[in-house]
Amino acid sequence: MRLSFLAVAFFAMLISSAVFAQNGTSQSEEIKTVTVPGTKAELQQKIEASKDLPKAKRSAACSSIEKLEPVGVSDKFSKDLKEIFYFTHITNAKNLPIKIEHRWYHKGENIQTTVLPVKSASWRTHSKRTLLSTDNVVGEWRVEAVDQASGAVLSSSIFFVE
Repeated sequence: MRLSFLAVAFFAMLISSAVFAQNGTSQSEEIKTVTVPGTKAELQQKIEASKDLPKAKRSAACSSIEKLEPVGVSDKFSKDLKEIFYFTHITNAKNLPIKIEHRWYHKGENIQTTVLPVKSASWRTHSKRTLLSTDNVVGEWRVEAVDQASGAVLSSSIFFVE
């Protein structure tokens, strides 16, 4: 089995060399270098800077919050539900207090932004969206937890209302 795979690979290489030769181009002319934007130092700075950002240890869309914990976690909710909550457990928060935002999107459109304080290195918080029967609430929803200072998205959840 191994020998036949190597033979096929070698044969494919010979054919590709012949095709390049027929077209009048060499293999080295066909190979293109791909580079990652930014220098190694810039990338290292971004990595170091991200170490200071708060982290979303847990996050979830849910039907309620009890004792600071999400209840009824799901990715599908009934349109008859009155409210949907988004829970976020933030860790690694420094230079307190800080603020995060819960950005609620329905069918790709930002329809609500809730600013939430974070007052300790480990902090559980949530926001809610009231589903009004007069609104067209059916479809895809997304909620992002965003560090207000840096704009970094700490977590994101997609769910559906049916």
